Amino acid sequence: MLNEPILQRRMAATVVAELGNASLQARINRSHQLIGDAYTLLAQTSTLRGELRMVVANSVSVRRQSRYVAPRRIFGGADDPAGVTTTRILRFLQAHVDKVFCSRCVSDLLFNGRKIDVAMHHSEGRGIRRHHGRCSECGKPRLVAGVIVN
Repeated sequence: MLNEPILQRRMAATVVAELGNASLQARINRSHQLIGDAYTLLAQTSTLRGELRMVVANSVSVRRQSRYVAPRRIFGGADDPAGVTTTRILRFLQAHVDKVFCSRCVSDLLFNGRKIDVAMHHSEGRGIRRHHGRCSECGKPRLVAGVIVN
């Protein structure tokens, strides 16, 4: 009995003879073309996958920074660990020793109207006194803050 590799070659030769050289060669060429196209598509898919990862990462950071998704920052609270807002308020009030200001006016003058209630509260123990009175800026009776004068 013939060994298997020789038998397979004879069977392949028989199939080639039956199909004809021209149609078999065309099918082989088409197979090579399809394999090449498949490799091209795999490379493009890999590239698109990397680009899609970058887009998703960027969209996550944009959503975090978006003012429509994220709540407005409250200055002087947990968003202000270094006390920068409180320090600016203290310097402003110390520069205007003879006046008292409500938090809304301080906010409008220093922080473009952002909420600073927590920072105003933190400034109380650092030489600033808060009491009910008339604001020197807007003239309305409110809770105002000013420098304690001895």
